[in-house]
Amino acid sequence: MTKKWKLALISGIILISSFLIYWFFLANPTPFLSDEDIIKEIHALNPDANIKNIQDKIFLNDSHVFVPHLSEEARYGASYWVWEMHRWKLVIDETSSSPNVWRIDPKDPSTHFLVWNFHPDDKQDSLSFFFIKERGFQVSDGVETYEPHIQLEHSVSMDSKSYGVQRIPSEWITVLRNYSQLDTRKVPNSFIQEFLPNYSMYFGWILYDVDGKEHSPRHSTNGSTYHADHDEVIDFVRILNEVELE
Repeated sequence: MTKKWKLALISGIILISSFLIYWFFLANPTPFLSDEDIIKEIHALNPDANIKNIQDKIFLNDSHVFVPHLSEEARYGASYWVWEMHRWKLVIDETSSSPNVWRIDPKDPSTHFLVWNFHPDDKQDSLSFFFIKERGFQVSDGVETYEPHIQLEHSVSMDSKSYGVQRIPSEWITVLRNYSQLDTRKVPNSFIQEFLPNYSMYFGWILYDVDGKEHSPRHSTNGSTYHADHDEVIDFVRILNEVELE
């Protein structure tokens, strides 16, 4: 092979590689799927989903979409979608959807979103989210360290919709960033009790009825979750009781 042909071959490989990298990793997302295509993809992952209609398509950013849906059996669930390898991919589908936290970038709290879809029979009027860091005490090399209890609350009006998306509040983001600077180890995949290994932190929620009383969401917490192969971090948010709060 002559030098000229070698240069042409190398140039061709670089050109094709550049195109493939752009196509699969850098190209802007195409318009999101139609309701019919969404339902088809959900049924492929969960043949028993029996979706009646798509309630909404909520973009968390250009490449992450939360899709609440309703089944023929009146189950209020949700699916999670990402733009990956030049296509919209379904990563999780739930037949019911009590709150989860979708951590788009696990290391950046500003990209963490609370998402939910409650059954209307749970008679919700407002939803309170909590960020809690439990107090702690430890002794290391004769040095005593006390970590105070932190409890932050953020309330959301349910209005007329059963579903919603909420970026975690800025105050929570600040606290999480401050603690992350104290521990340089890799953030693990599960937020519950593991966001940072040295600190017991978690998110929680309580549902309230129109009278402002704590309400048990019996219709929204019993369901199934179907996972596709993915690397997204979507964590369960713990249901709380007022007696657990300080």
